[in-house]
Amino acid sequence: MEEEVTEPAGVKMLPYEELVTGNFVPDFGRGCYVAYHDAEWLEDMFKYSREILGQPKGCSPPDLIIDPDTHLLSAVNARKQRRSMYISVRRRVFSSMGKPLLTTPVREEGGEEHQVTTFVLVMKPMTVMDLCYKSCPLLRRATCCPPVGSRPLAGNLSELMNGRDIQSIIDDLEELPVEKSYASVASFRFPLAGDGPFLCSQGFNGHFTHFFLTTRHAVDLECPVGTEVVAVADGKVAVISQDNQVSGADCKNFLKWNSVLLQLDCGLLVEYVHIKKGSVRFKEGDRVKDGEVICESGDVGFCPKPHLHIQFHDAKLEDHAKAPTIPFKFRVDGSTSKDDYVPVAGRMYNTRGEVGELEAIYGLRS
Repeated sequence: MEEEVTEPAGVKMLPYEELVTGNFVPDFGRGCYVAYHDAEWLEDMFKYSREILGQPKGCSPPDLIIDPDTHLLSAVNARKQRRSMYISVRRRVFSSMGKPLLTTPVREEGGEEHQVTTFVLVMKPMTVMDLCYKSCPLLRRATCCPPVGSRPLAGNLSELMNGRDIQSIIDDLEELPVEKSYASVASFRFPLAGDGPFLCSQGFNGHFTHFFLTTRHAVDLECPVGTEVVAVADGKVAVISQDNQVSGADCKNFLKWNSVLLQLDCGLLVEYVHIKKGSVRFKEGDRVKDGEVICESGDVGFCPKPHLHIQFHDAKLEDHAKAPTIPFKFRVDGSTSKDDYVPVAGRMYNTRGEVGELEAIYGLRS
C-alpha cells in the first residue's frame, strides 16, 4: 500500500508522473534499458517454445541467444518462475530500425574507461525477450541477409559475440510478501548533509535494482561524489568496505561496491552503499552519534550516477548480507512525526523534507 504524497500549498512539485516508472527515474540509468515484465523498447516478447527458437529436444535452453543470420540478441526464461537478468554489452548494438542504442560510461579499477549498454530484465515464466541487434539491420537487409524476425537455429553466443563483450548476472526471483502500510515504521535522520536538494532516483520496490528481498526497501539519493554522509541515529560502526574503485552500470560491477554498516542502538542495522573509496572517518567498533559525519558519498559499484543507496535490516549482524530490508521513513528537522515521510522516486529532498520545484531551481522556499 503506497502512501499518498501531498503537494505543499502554493508550490508546484516536480513532474512526478512524467519522470517516474516503477518508482525509478529512467534518466538515472541512461544507457540502461529496463523491462519489468514488458517495455516499449523491446523488439518483441513472446511465449517460449523450443520449436520457435529451433532448439532440439534434450538440450538445456540457453539464457541468451544470438540469431546467426539476423544477429538478434534475445533473453530466454524457460523456467516456471520469474527471473532477473542484468546483461551488459561492451560494443555498439542497434534497434531494428538501425538506431544505435544508448551507452553508459564505466570505470575500471585502474581508472580506464569504456562504454556499455546494459539491459535490466525481470522476466515472467516461459518468456522470450528480443533485445537488440549485434549489427545494423538496415545494412544487412541491403546485402540480402534473411529478414529481421526470421528465426533459424540459434547460434552459439561465444562464437557470435566475444565473451569479453558481453557479461550477465541471472537469478531466480522469489515472490515478495504483499506490501503493508508504512504508517508505523521507524523514522530516522536524513542521511546527507547540506541543502542539496537531492533527487530520489529510486525508491521502495524500484524497477532498477530494488526488486530483490535484500534491496526491496532501499532508497537511492543522487548526490555529488564527496557529499558528507551522516549517522541516521546513535550506534556503532560494524563493518567497513571501502577499497573498491570501479563505477558504472556494468553488471560485472554488481558486487564491487563500497559500504559502511552501522549497528544502531535501537537494534536495527543501516547500510550506506556506493561510498567514496577510503572516505570512512571511523574504525570498526567506534561509536557514532546521531548526525555525525561518517563518510563521503561516491559512485562505486553498479552505479550509473553518483548516489547514496541506504537500507535498513532487522537482523543479526552476521546475517545482514542475506537479510530482508525493512521499510523506514526520514524525519523533517524541527518538525513533528506527522511530517515523517517515505521518499518517492522523482521527488527532491533535504534535511527539511520534500523540496518544491521553486526551491530546487531558485532556492526559494514556500
